[in-house]
Amino acid sequence: MANTYRTIYRNADGLNLFLGVGESYSGNAGEYDMPGAQRMIEVDIPDLTKLPVLSTTASQILDDTVWLPGAGSNTINQTGAFIEKIELICKVTATGSSSTLNIGVMNTDRATAISSGDNGLLAAVPITNYLTAGDYNVWTVGAATNTYIGSLVGTTLTVDALIVGSYSTAVFTAGAVAVRIWYSFITSANT
Repeated sequence: MANTYRTIYRNADGLNLFLGVGESYSGNAGEYDMPGAQRMIEVDIPDLTKLPVLSTTASQILDDTVWLPGAGSNTINQTGAFIEKIELICKVTATGSSSTLNIGVMNTDRATAISSGDNGLLAAVPITNYLTAGDYNVWTVGAATNTYIGSLVGTTLTVDALIVGSYSTAVFTAGAVAVRIWYSFITSANT
């Protein structure tokens, strides 16, 4: 989560260089190799207590090496990721008085906010949805009950985006979750 034991230096080419003890570390996210056009990124949040409060400037980047592709960033086509559904799996019982979880995105420059980005994937999901290890939730485009779905689900990203997390209402006192982000690339038929 918060890698306070390392230094991140951005060189003139815009590349992040990681220095210090954390120069080489195991990430919290990965993309599964899926058959067909659908893709899935899984992000572990191993300690919910490390998340910051929801803010356009303070959301925690959950992994430095995995991002959702925006328009023009892939060689398959020129569309960005069309976000189809979000899954939330509780791994360790979550605790906190009325805590809510937000999952969103931030531009890969690590500074530019994306409209509705901080909670663009999941917005203020109450702790009652992930109280017990094994609790599983899914939010899909077009589903009748999408109370906590973010405004970016069901849209196509225009820029590459890092995945961020935060809490609102109250701080977490324990817990761990995994978030799965399902997306695909919308292609037009060749004529």
